[in-house]
Amino acid sequence: VIRLGSNLAPDGTAMFKVQYVREAPNGVPVEADPDSIRVEVRRPDGVRMVANYPEAEGDGGLVAITRLWTGNYAVQVYLGTHTGRWRMKVITNDGYGPTEEVEFQVAPAT
Repeated sequence: VIRLGSNLAPDGTAMFKVQYVREAPNGVPVEADPDSIRVEVRRPDGVRMVANYPEAEGDGGLVAITRLWTGNYAVQVYLGTHTGRWRMKVITNDGYGPTEEVEFQVAPAT
């Protein structure tokens, strides 16, 4: 299971919390680290940005994944001046684990 939470940092960076939970043998959910996390972000202009944990060749600086503690990660997405509908997909364990997708709207500053 992946749980997402979000907020907006003052520098125009969207911050997402990714919580990864596995079911223990006794059926109780516990926070655990996946083998890998891949975050794919599509900006409103169609540009695709990718980040991996652990970091992989080709990862850009506009999306970053940081491990906070067991099963908990921070994903930072730099928004710049791009307004409109954004899409983000979180993929675990090379697609063999849970996947979560979210869309969010960025409106111009008033």
